[in-house]
Amino acid sequence: MSDAIVLNLINKQILQFFALLVFLLFPARYSAQFIQDTSKKIQYLAVPVFFKTPEYGFAYGLSGSMSFNTSHKRDSLTRTSFIQVIGLNTTRKVNSEAIDATIYFPKEKYVLLSTISHNYFPDKFWGIGPKSPDLKVPEKYIYEHLYGLAHVKRRVSNRVFVGLLYEFQNVYRLLYPDSGIF
Repeated sequence: MSDAIVLNLINKQILQFFALLVFLLFPARYSAQFIQDTSKKIQYLAVPVFFKTPEYGFAYGLSGSMSFNTSHKRDSLTRTSFIQVIGLNTTRKVNSEAIDATIYFPKEKYVLLSTISHNYFPDKFWGIGPKSPDLKVPEKYIYEHLYGLAHVKRRVSNRVFVGLLYEFQNVYRLLYPDSGIF
């Protein structure tokens, strides 16, 4: 099996995973709920995403968010927590999936910030600098990018937090022609 076929299969599986995640987190009965209903403990919002850029053509996908409180209604010290999800695909085969969360625990004794994202990115290489060779056809290359961030903070006084941060980044599956200048 060639690398391109394997990459396409992996990308389809990742996209299907995120689509399933969005389907499970954002039931149809809550879709496009723009009026906030404060009687519910968890609130959902799901919106389709469409836009166009010169580099990547048309992009389409789904974005959703879930907001909730981790404490009792009478706790005025704790802000509302949220989780946001987005999945995009473009007509030029770029795709991106991300989950972003900020969770405030009761009385904001702890705060968790986290981000997880994956990008599949085909692009073109034209050379480096003003003296690069005049390429009639740019070289095509593809890479994937995986990113993760976890930041946990604990309140130690009224306005002071102490915490740990872990960040992970990996660029992998870099594919480019062997005979090119890339």
